Amino acid sequence: MGKNTREVILESAAKLLARHGYRRVTLKDVAEEVGIKDAGIFYYFKNKKELFREAVKKDGEEILKEIKGMLNEIEDPVEAIKKLPEIMLNTIEKHLSHRGVTSSALESSLEFVRDVMAVFEKEEVNMLRQLFLKGVDRGIFQVEEIDLLSIAIITALNEIAIRYLISKRSKKIKKGMLTLSKYLLEGIMKK
Repeated sequence: MGKNTREVILESAAKLLARHGYRRVTLKDVAEEVGIKDAGIFYYFKNKKELFREAVKKDGEEILKEIKGMLNEIEDPVEAIKKLPEIMLNTIEKHLSHRGVTSSALESSLEFVRDVMAVFEKEEVNMLRQLFLKGVDRGIFQVEEIDLLSIAIITALNEIAIRYLISKRSKKIKKGMLTLSKYLLEGIMKK
């Protein structure tokens, strides 16, 4: 068993996760998909959680990189914050669609999805924090407790994104997420 086997295990785990969800997939399912014995999985991963976290980590990193890239193209911090929810939703949705992730698979994996999202939350919070600082430096925003506000907004956006994705892409929820940035900006713009 070499490096290729590890990659095959990760790909198979990601594919099964997308199709069936975290709770419904066993390590035995992954081993069968790969064509190895169950014990072979433990050569590379200590448990199911570690395997699946690694299986989706690459996608999470790609999503975050894309979001950062799109936000970096927007010079105006007001516009960047306005567009952040839509950029997040569209990027996540694109990656999930590419993987063939179903709403039912997501719904059966909520605890796992939140656990994985928490891994990237620190970077997301820092990304938003930088936008707030840019706006404060330019005299556009008046924000106290930038760190706390960044955490609160990212937490809200991530939870709304999860609800949107498991609701089979409800337009009402998407509109609510996009409205969030409008109210946020009204509260922090210098008068």
